[in-house]
Amino acid sequence: MENKLSENKEYKTENNITYLEDPDTFGTIAGRVPFPDTLEDEGDEVREIIKKENKLRKRHPLNKKHNVKLNVMTYGVLALGCTTKEKAETLLSEMVDKKFKVNIEILGTLLKNATFQMQFGYILYIMEIVKRENIRVNDAFIKHLEIFNDRCLKIIQKNDQKNRESPVIAAAYNRFSHIYNNWLKEINVEEALKPEHPWKQFMEPHPTPVQRESFKIVEPKKFYKRNRRFGKYCPKV
Repeated sequence: MENKLSENKEYKTENNITYLEDPDTFGTIAGRVPFPDTLEDEGDEVREIIKKENKLRKRHPLNKKHNVKLNVMTYGVLALGCTTKEKAETLLSEMVDKKFKVNIEILGTLLKNATFQMQFGYILYIMEIVKRENIRVNDAFIKHLEIFNDRCLKIIQKNDQKNRESPVIAAAYNRFSHIYNNWLKEINVEEALKPEHPWKQFMEPHPTPVQRESFKIVEPKKFYKRNRRFGKYCPKV
């Protein structure tokens, strides 16, 4: 079995990286750039891969067909590496420049990174975007906030039990808790989390057709034939 694979596909080793010598396979793309040490470098690595592949595929006669393009899923993957507020701002501004609309899935990924790093400013920034863009939240988004809220309470209680002073965390949590409670009311979280009816799009009222509207029928003007006098034809001699 191994001999057959080696006969059909050629392998190439470069900089201790083995990949298929076939430009049409994803193995080549994944093998040219080593896996990043951290998720912070993942965004730059993905962009470099796409740029290099586009340069190589421009020489192909079917370059339009094989061209690699950015889409919303690309930015969803790049959101995994946004561990700071600055990187999230860069990602979202790039989406605006590329005419992509941010969705709750991408914001949920950014929020998960922010809660894991316990960056209060980062969390409030994502919450403000949700309110400003009027984006409908989902269960996963609210769950991230609830888990973060419980985590902060446990840390504060643990510090109180051990007589540890944590004025920074306490002040940051008090500010977050106040904004979070008001934010839940402003976005109407109870209404947002209600499951949508699968036939909702068919239940929306449609405009009344013209045939059902009441309108006045005006009788058209009568056309009468004009009285024409015809002269007797006389050929000229």
